[in-house]
Amino acid sequence: MRHAALAAAVILFAVACSSPPEAVATGEGWRAELTWTTRPAALRPVTLRLKLIDASGRPLAIGALSAMATMPEMEHGGETVAFVPVGDGIFEAVHTFSMDGRWTLHAEWTSDGRVHRTEFRIEVGAH
Repeated sequence: MRHAALAAAVILFAVACSSPPEAVATGEGWRAELTWTTRPAALRPVTLRLKLIDASGRPLAIGALSAMATMPEMEHGGETVAFVPVGDGIFEAVHTFSMDGRWTLHAEWTSDGRVHRTEFRIEVGAH
C-alpha cells in the first residue's frame, strides 16, 4: 500500500512540475512545442527547448534544423539561435536576446525530404 501511495505521489509531482509549452505550432503531420527555462529577458541567457513530433507524438526524423530570432518592429538584423539535438525530437539552445520586446523565432527543418517552417512569438522582458 505504501508503494502505491509513493508511486501516486511521484506521478502527481511529475505532472505538477511539467509545464505546458509556452508556444505550439502545427503543420501537415507535425507539431512543434517551444518552452524555456526562465522568462526570457534581455542580456540574460535562457535555454530554449524545441520539441518536434509527428501527428502520433513520435519524434520527427530531422535532417537539419536552423532558427533565427527577429524583432518585427525593429530594423536590425536577426540573431541566429543555435539549436542542438538532445534526443527524442528535442533540440535545445542557450540564447541571449539583445533587447527586451516582441521577438519572433523562425524555425526551419527538413523531414522526409521536405522543408518545414514555423514561427513562435516570444515576449522578452517585462511586457
